[in-house]
Amino acid sequence: MKSEQTDSVQFAYFDYQTGFPVRLEWFNKDQMGNPYPTSERIEEYSCFETIPSKYLDTKRVEIRKGPASIQLDIAN
Repeated sequence: MKSEQTDSVQFAYFDYQTGFPVRLEWFNKDQMGNPYPTSERIEEYSCFETIPSKYLDTKRVEIRKGPASIQLDIAN
């Protein structure tokens, strides 16, 4: 999938079988509108067959009941 802006272009790649995203590349454009890579804007995704135990460590998690935080909608 390609998303093009005035000063940049993004390419998103998906796994054909699962439909999950696997890679996102972000390119800036030069003065002529030609894209050039920016290495800090490449993201790669992978799918776990099982969840690694380090993500399940709940020793420092405290579950409390309370009101949800409200954020101001800056669009309006």
